[in-house]
Amino acid sequence: MSKTYNTKPTENQKRYIKNKLENGGNRYKAAKEAGYSEGMAVNPKKIEAAKGYQELLEMYFPNDFLFQEHKKNIVQDQDKGAKNTAINSAYKLKDLYPKEATELDTGDLIIKIRKA
Repeated sequence: MSKTYNTKPTENQKRYIKNKLENGGNRYKAAKEAGYSEGMAVNPKKIEAAKGYQELLEMYFPNDFLFQEHKKNIVQDQDKGAKNTAINSAYKLKDLYPKEATELDTGDLIIKIRKA
């Protein structure tokens, strides 16, 4: 289920998420290249906490999509490496890796995630 926000993403937020995806997740570099100040670049949690940024994440990587793709990857026998890398990046981007061990119930499959 997608969340609804009352704030539109800024151009800097759009550039930040694009840069972050293109450079392998380096948040400092993504922030600087997006036009953020040094202060914001060294503390990118402020950027990522903004409603506009959260809206972009939900638009591009809704949780339901991530969970379904993960499920498909588990049962397929082709290129798991490439797909796992992409899914892993999306989970990291959304900061979805739990601080504690947990389980995700996708309906007919339970995924156990160990503490990072």
